[in-house]
Amino acid sequence: MELKGCIVTIDAMGCQKDIAADIVEAGADCVLALKGNHAIAHEEFKEYFDDAVPPKASGHWGVETPLHWPLDVIFGEDQSRARNKNAAQNLATLRRIALNLIKNEKNKKLPARRKRMLAALKEDYLKLILGI
Repeated sequence: MELKGCIVTIDAMGCQKDIAADIVEAGADCVLALKGNHAIAHEEFKEYFDDAVPPKASGHWGVETPLHWPLDVIFGEDQSRARNKNAAQNLATLRRIALNLIKNEKNKKLPARRKRMLAALKEDYLKLILGI
């Protein structure tokens, strides 16, 4: 199977080091489901995502503005019609990762929406955002 350049999603059953290593070795990236029984990895990811959400968000609009609004404006999240099994959750996770990568790119003084478009048009800029 040709996986180079693909993103492979796997549920918790496939979340094993050997499987992930095979995917990466084939030139693909992977999104793995992570459950609490992987205690160390689970805690590290929890800390990472806790840091990604502003700590002062309170009430509905406190979360709506800093988190949901950029996802909707930049990625059109409200228009997503993914409904099949875990597709909506997987895509939401990928959008959040992409938003964090875009926000962390400091070389260009552009709005996140324009950075996303620039990354779609220019492979060099995409690689800069991805750190590759």
